[in-house]
This record gives sequence, C-alpha cells and structure tokens, in this order.
Amino acid sequence: MRFLALLSNTILLSHSINVEITSQPFTLWNTLDSHCERNGTPIDLPDTPARAYLDSEGRTIVVSVDSTSRLSLGPSLLNTTRDCSIVLNSTLSPNPALYASDEFIDATWSFENGTVIALLHDEFPGSKFGNCSHSGWPACWTVSLSLAISQDGGHSWRHALPPPANLVAAVPYRYEDSTTIFGWGDTGGIVQDPRDGWFYVTMYNRMDKALQRRGTCVMRSRSLLDPSSWRGWNGSAFAVPFVSAYNVAPGAEAGHICSVLDTDMFPPPCVMYGVTWSLYLEAFVATLSCWPIAEPMRSNYTLFWSSSPDMIHWDGLHLLLQPDAPAHTNMITYPAFLDPFAPGRGDRNFASIDQSTTLTYVRRTVNFFTYGAQLLGVNVTFTKT
Repeated sequence: MRFLALLSNTILLSHSINVEITSQPFTLWNTLDSHCERNGTPIDLPDTPARAYLDSEGRTIVVSVDSTSRLSLGPSLLNTTRDCSIVLNSTLSPNPALYASDEFIDATWSFENGTVIALLHDEFPGSKFGNCSHSGWPACWTVSLSLAISQDGGHSWRHALPPPANLVAAVPYRYEDSTTIFGWGDTGGIVQDPRDGWFYVTMYNRMDKALQRRGTCVMRSRSLLDPSSWRGWNGSAFAVPFVSAYNVAPGAEAGHICSVLDTDMFPPPCVMYGVTWSLYLEAFVATLSCWPIAEPMRSNYTLFWSSSPDMIHWDGLHLLLQPDAPAHTNMITYPAFLDPFAPGRGDRNFASIDQSTTLTYVRRTVNFFTYGAQLLGVNVTFTKT
C-alpha cells in the first residue's frame, strides 16, 4: 500500500486539519472467501459503498451489495461474515415508469424496533430489456432513488409502497433510447444533523439532461418512512419536490430541478460516496472518488475528503488515500468512513465518527472469478492543528 508520501503514517495538512493513516489496509470482505455465486446463483459483488447498522438483536449488519442483495453480519463492524442468503431480489421491471429494475440497497437507517429503511439505487439499463439501439456504455440508462423497508432488521425487504409510489428522487425527464446516462443515484448514505434532527442525503447525476446539470445534489427530510418527504436544494432553500418524470406536465420540469454543488470545487465525476457527522470536527465530512465515468478501465485510484458546516458549503477536495493497485485492479472506489466505536456512543447507524475512525473502500478487478473483489479498510485519525 502506497500512501500519499511515505509508506506509512503519512500526514496530510489540509485547512489546519491533519489526517493520519494509522494502519496498513485490512480486508473486511473478499468475495473469493465467501463464494456466494456458487451453484449458478447471481454473483455477489461489493458494488455500493459500505453502510452499517445494528439489528434488533444487536448484531452489526454491513451492507455493500450488487443488484441481488446479501448482507455481512457479526458481533462488530470489523468482525462480520458474509451471509449468502438473498435478502432482496431486484424487481427487473422492463417499464422505466415504475423505477424498479436493477435495485441496489444503498443508504440505510435502522430503528430500535427492528424496522430498517433503505434508499434503493435503481438503474434502468434499456439494453437489458431490448429498449436501446446504441452499443457501448454509457447509453440508454436512467437512475433514480426509491424507498424499501424491512421489519426484521434487514433480513428481508419489500418496497415501502408499490412502485412507483415509493419513488424518492428522480430527474424530471423520461427514459430515452439515447447515448445518455442520467438520474439521481450514487448516494453518500443517510446522515443526521445532531443540531436540528434533519436527515440529509447527497446524490449524483452522471450527465447533463436538459435543465438538470450533472453533479451532486443535496436533499433532506424529517420523515424517513415517507418517500415523498424529501426536498432538494434549489440554490437558496431545500424546496425542490421530486416527482415521476411520467407525471410531469410539459414545461413544468423547472420546478423539479435540483441545484448541484459547485462543480469547480467538485468537478464531475467526483462523487460523494460517504457522508458522516464528525464529533471531533463538529462538521459533516464526505469521502469521494473521482474516477472517469466513461473510462472505468483507466480509473484514478485517489480517494479524497471534504468537510462542511451545513451540507451546502464545502471546503473542497483534499487528498486522503492513494492505494497501490495490483495489475488486475480496474477500480478503487466507494470510500466511506465507518467508526467501529459508534454503537458505544448510542449511534446504531454508524452515522458519526470521532477523532479516529475506519475508512472503507472497494477494490474491483478485471476478472471477478479469478481475482475476486475486496471490501477493504484502513484506520484514520484526524488532528486539529
């Protein structure tokens, strides 16, 4: 592992905050060890950032899934085992108006009574359903967010409402047979502001689509069980309602456009894959990767961090980690901070970090069956200067 300057304990000075890498990388999950794809079942990849929560029995659940969702569980964040049981199968609807095709459990929030909600990252790849006349990627692709719910700690899931009534966020333009890929997805997880109780989510739109610019949008809600409660940032307030593109009157799209964060500060395709509240910094902290979206085989492996007092005004990209990548690596991405000691503070959703924490990230390879994919961790300490 090559850190940003030295082989270990590299210190990065950034806006009077030192970030120190305090361990070598360690493996949280290697798909070559779990072999959940055996006997012809769907493959099991870490294709979302790691999220974590406690179930009603106090077990730690780690969520990092493919479009067929399985969980890792165990006594603590750094001691979990992959369970090959499928907890959510994608709906695979060929109707883009349902926003329920390839579905990934992306952002989770657990309640003490055993109820867990999740924002599903929904992808509609038109080519999968014979609804695309273009070859290659990106093309014929829309993304959205919808709401799922579990009453048993996340061990089985259903839509919170029949699709598309469970829609949370979508760009107000319909799927097209075109060379575009657009829509709200790729969240930073759910984070709660301890000062006022609001829940926030960052989400990313991959390409410009008419009035909607590509980049990161922020939305917030006070009611996680209500998919219609989220409101996006319009440049001055959280006042943008999200609606189905199939219910928008022509010419009314402007009322459902979310203002993206400063693209000079976060140039696309820099994506906030993890957002948490830092008790030590008393601020929101985001982790990002900036891999070229149209050239995943030539990814930039550098991971970044940023901080904000209010989820809107951020202090820019700061280098965090640049892992060495074996020759068979094609992507290092999905960085997210998870604090193993969060439950001891009463944080059952691992939605906060303290001065020291763990950075999780995913290493993908050119051949999954030969080299697997790994969910990795490395320990990090912040120090105010």
